[in-house]
Amino acid sequence: IFISAFLAYHQREELAAEWKQRNKYFLVVELIFLAFFVFDLLIRIGNPDLWHPYKGGEKPMDFSYFNAVLKSTVFPPYDPWFAGGYINYYYYGYVIVGVLVKWLGIVPSVAYNLILPTLFGLLAIGTFSVAWNLTHGRKPFPVKYQDDLDGNIEDPTPLSFKEVLNLKPLIIGLTSAIGLAVLGNWGTVRMIWQGFQRLVAPGGVIDNLPFLERVLFSIRGFWLYLGGAHLAFYPGDWYWIPSRAIPGDVITEFPFFTFLYADLHAHMIALPLTVAALSWAVSVVLSRGRWGERDGKHIWKSALASFVIGALVIGALRPTNTWDLPTYLALAIVA
Repeated sequence: IFISAFLAYHQREELAAEWKQRNKYFLVVELIFLAFFVFDLLIRIGNPDLWHPYKGGEKPMDFSYFNAVLKSTVFPPYDPWFAGGYINYYYYGYVIVGVLVKWLGIVPSVAYNLILPTLFGLLAIGTFSVAWNLTHGRKPFPVKYQDDLDGNIEDPTPLSFKEVLNLKPLIIGLTSAIGLAVLGNWGTVRMIWQGFQRLVAPGGVIDNLPFLERVLFSIRGFWLYLGGAHLAFYPGDWYWIPSRAIPGDVITEFPFFTFLYADLHAHMIALPLTVAALSWAVSVVLSRGRWGERDGKHIWKSALASFVIGALVIGALRPTNTWDLPTYLALAIVA
């Protein structure tokens, strides 16, 4: 906070000019985050339970670890399942979200259902940022002001909502956020296709059927469905089966399943961090490794600050969800 305040003070003229011209754009970005937050919050309001009666959910474990992190006076936190022991599991993600809970003084059971939509919103807006910048590239944002000969910033003309909303990067950023955070994999499509086949196949068995026979069964099953037949799936199958798309019950979990199932696991908390790490790599590539101001000032300070931030974000993946570290460290090195 103090570093941000220091930098903001030294860039107050530029920030004031940028706010005056682009405040509507900033408002749109905040509304995008709010929309994703409210969307997932409504899901949690519809099912706020912190226990699982079905299909092996692990909310009790997550909630106990979360409480242990909040209540422990030293680290590693105490193990809620083994008296006298300590947590031998990824717990740094609970520290990240737990700091805000401690600051705000929210009851943990309520905080749990607020953390989930917060992470969902952060994942969406982080994805929006990466896609926006990849599309925008090095092209400048529509600017209606220039520095005068003395380097002072002239009074900018604010952008209208039409200019903001018609920006191609804005649309691509929004659709990318929806694609990552809301849309799932093709498991649902495959599930429906196989459901049509089972309506026709003898005994509902479709294993080892030739492809052309599958197509024929699908067409016949589709007409039966239009005639009133029901697909042989339980309500819970619609979200569970797509998360096991590969034969052998291999987990093919996708972000929306993660938030719908709502287990506060390490890999969920790490999702916004992975996008932040990707964002850092994109920023290095799009800036072509050039740090500092256009006149060459502060080049070493900016480079050092950039690498410190990148190291913090990527390094935080190790204690948050260790298996994410190799992927995003490699991407950063390539960048």
